[in-house]
Amino acid sequence: MENKITALVAEYLLKEQFRSKKQMANALGLQYRTLLNACSGKCSSRCHEKVLKATLRYCVENGIKLDSAIKEV
Repeated sequence: MENKITALVAEYLLKEQFRSKKQMANALGLQYRTLLNACSGKCSSRCHEKVLKATLRYCVENGIKLDSAIKEV
């Protein structure tokens, strides 16, 4: 479930806020490879936790609502 939520939030942010995953990784303070692995489901639970925390922090700091992304869960 955690993997799905991480991927949904990351893809929503990518679609709504960023032009590329590299730009997104930079804005979130993540390594590009970490973001790629989390989006594809190829990383550990610690990796997913790191990406989810970064994406949620970015959303809170920038006033981005995730209602439409989370309703798919």
